[in-house]
Amino acid sequence: LTAPKYAAYAIFFGLGSLSVTCDKFVTSNATLEYLIKENPLWGKTLVVVGDSITAEISTDPDEYPWPHRIAERNSMGFTNCAVSGSNIAGTYSKLISSLTKDTDYFVMMEGHNDNNRVDLGTIDDEYAKNGTKTFYGYLNAVLRHCLTVNPAMKILIITPTFDWSEDKRYTNAVINIAKKWGTGLMDLYNDYHINMTIQRERNTDIGLSDEAKSLRIGTLLKDGIHPNALGHEMFSRTVEGYMRLLL
Repeated sequence: LTAPKYAAYAIFFGLGSLSVTCDKFVTSNATLEYLIKENPLWGKTLVVVGDSITAEISTDPDEYPWPHRIAERNSMGFTNCAVSGSNIAGTYSKLISSLTKDTDYFVMMEGHNDNNRVDLGTIDDEYAKNGTKTFYGYLNAVLRHCLTVNPAMKILIITPTFDWSEDKRYTNAVINIAKKWGTGLMDLYNDYHINMTIQRERNTDIGLSDEAKSLRIGTLLKDGIHPNALGHEMFSRTVEGYMRLLL
């Protein structure tokens, strides 16, 4: 095994018996301990929720969704509550039972399938109050539960990759709820600092280039909506970067 000539260091783990050519070859336990110590995600527990963009649909590693890739890279305990074709109402019960005092990280990506399925409601809605269940009510209940069972839980809320509701109402609800509960927010629609990967829309003053959009969609989405292997991999790296900021 020969390390690239341009490499200042080469670090190899779990390769067994091998012959290595490299000026600086690091295998010490101290180095491994340092790398783990400096990684805030390593060995932590992660719970995610969403729909088919997030759900586990195959046991083939090439088909792993973005959260599975994050968990695997960082040796995290991992529970995926996402259900293909579902919305916040369909995943609510499993999610509540999965979020416990031992949950270190929670990532929520809802809003794709809620339009026309769950009334939006208002930001102060309570879950099932007076028999009414709204999108805002569900979100309030989930975040209240998170901070009740573990006030130190690190929470990241991600806006939908697309929102066909009038005036982007569900995207705006996700943003508003993150502000209300003081969580991390990854705003795929409004934040132009985020490199476009699997999102179909971007709010810009000059308008999103149709050419840029078509090239991204053709390369990173397998059907115009759901990520392919490359799309999941790229998006997982973006989300992981945001998770590392939840200090």
